[in-house]
Amino acid sequence: LSDDDCSLIDLRDGEDAAVMVVIYRDSAQEGKIAANTHSPVVLNLKSRRGMQKILKSIEPALIFRGR
Repeated sequence: LSDDDCSLIDLRDGEDAAVMVVIYRDSAQEGKIAANTHSPVVLNLKSRRGMQKILKSIEPALIFRGR
């Protein structure tokens, strides 16, 4: 996050942050479950404020497969 992003959610300490991704069922991929890793939700657990951060690119790409 940029300094401006941290200011928006009053985040001063990285230990107060939680990062989550939105999980969805992708109908275009035969109903497989997918995660939106390009727009994680960042929460400040201390101030109870959060934001969804849109990332332009992610390196490396992550692929998770369940068995």
